[in-house]
Amino acid sequence: MSEDKRRFKTIIAGRPYTILANKPTDHLKLVSELTNEKIMQIKTVMPNLDIEQRSVLVSINAISDAVSKQIEINELKEEIKRLKEERGRGRAYVKKEVRSNTLPSEKSQSVPPKMTYRKPTAQHRLMTKKTPSNGMPYASKEKLLNRMGKWEDR
Repeated sequence: MSEDKRRFKTIIAGRPYTILANKPTDHLKLVSELTNEKIMQIKTVMPNLDIEQRSVLVSINAISDAVSKQIEINELKEEIKRLKEERGRGRAYVKKEVRSNTLPSEKSQSVPPKMTYRKPTAQHRLMTKKTPSNGMPYASKEKLLNRMGKWEDR
């Protein structure tokens, strides 16, 4: 047995277990409590299942949740990577104020609204750019803006 692993004794679904893990005791206690809760939830919904079948269902649910969380983590990592790359390339962002959900009387006590950033659209870039876009003749820019009905508004 490794020095960093601990023995944790617990009772899950009425049966004693000894768990070897390198996690803190509070963590293992929480895990065993949540496991017991899930088994009891399944027991109330499907009382005819034996303990082995309930345990398998709890395991399937736990693995399903772990896979979902891992997919979410991977997506967030990709988004962080993409945002870091965009920031590194020096892309411009347009400030957009987020409205706070406070009543007028609460406004004096509330913090100022948060600022978020959103990427400018192609239409916004065309309307604000004075010189022709890279490789795009000015006439093409004018045609695109006319199609969007924005050229007159400029």
